[in-house]
Amino acid sequence: MLLHHCTGPFEDREDSLRALDHSTYFYVEEPEARKRLDELTRRGLVNDRALTDAGEALINASAYAVYASELRRMNHVR
Repeated sequence: MLLHHCTGPFEDREDSLRALDHSTYFYVEEPEARKRLDELTRRGLVNDRALTDAGEALINASAYAVYASELRRMNHVR
């Protein structure tokens, strides 16, 4: 879900979930996606639109930093 939020920003939480449902990169069933999004929000890693500064820092310090960077650069059509 953190990587998915690299494809934002989104209009709101529901837009994020709709984009995930139509994603060609990620697949998470909706009930699980909602649960994960709730957890990431509680942990302060995402808000309704995008990654928070803490979420950005976590991604950038991870093994997925290069992948996240590429996702941010891509043109995401919804």
